[in-house]
Formats: sequence, C-alpha cells, structure tokens
Amino acid sequence: MALVAAVAVLNDAEKKQFKDSAVNKWLDDLNYAVYDADDIWGTISTKAAISKNKKVSTATNYFSRFFNFEERDMVCKLEDIVARLESILKFKDILGLQHIATDHHSSWRTPSTSLVDVGSNIFGRDQDKEALLKLLLDDDNDDDPKISVIPIVGMGG
Repeated sequence: MALVAAVAVLNDAEKKQFKDSAVNKWLDDLNYAVYDADDIWGTISTKAAISKNKKVSTATNYFSRFFNFEERDMVCKLEDIVARLESILKFKDILGLQHIATDHHSSWRTPSTSLVDVGSNIFGRDQDKEALLKLLLDDDNDDDPKISVIPIVGMGG
C-alpha cells in the first residue's frame, strides 16, 4: 500500500523537485527505498528458483528451511523497507504533495527537439563518406599486419 500512495503523488513531486530541495531529497529517499526493495525481490526470486530445482523429500527439510537464519534475515529486511517507505510517505503531506491525475497523452516536460533541422541539407560530407568507404572496403591492405584505427569525431545522434 505504501508504494501505491507514493505513486499517487509522484507526478506532483517530479514537478516540484526542481524548485524545492526538500521534495528532491524526498524523491531520492523514495528511489533508494524502492531500489533496496527491488534488490531484495531479486534475491528472493533467485532463491525461489534455486529451491524449486532442489527436491524437498521430507517435512523435516521443509521446516528446517523455514526457520533458516538467512530467510529470517530476509523477512527483517522486508520489514525494514516497509517501515522506511511508510516513514518517507509521512512527509508527503508536510511537503504539500498532492495527487495529480495523469494524462498519458500530455506531459508537463518540455518536448525534446532535434539539434538538426530535418528540412535542412548537410553539405560537405560526401567526399569524406566516399574516402571512408574506400578505406574500409579496400582489399589491398590484407597482407599488412597493422591494425587500422579510424576515429570518427562528431555529435552522436
């Protein structure tokens, strides 16, 4: 239930984080708690897959596994994470975070734009392209033991 409550105010927190450092810290704390929960979930899933492959023949094996220290430690970690999440969520009201309905078609973020105008033409690269293709496809240097390195420098995209 703690995560459901956090998700409800997440949009408002994401908007306010740039103006309010307390909201930014709240989001960081929430992220760390969720990452820790994800780590424990991964550990539990791995252990479950491993134990599924092992055959448990008697009830004694089951009970000895049930009271295993490692599994009790995992339960304690889960309880700690739930307590952390509940503690973090107490601050949502103090920070004034509110539930904002999400519209999947619109976003509050500024839409990204391309650095290159799609309608513009780029000139002067044809000769470079041809020279590079010739160098790459040229079979004359097959006997040369040296490795050729061709640096390509420019803006990625």
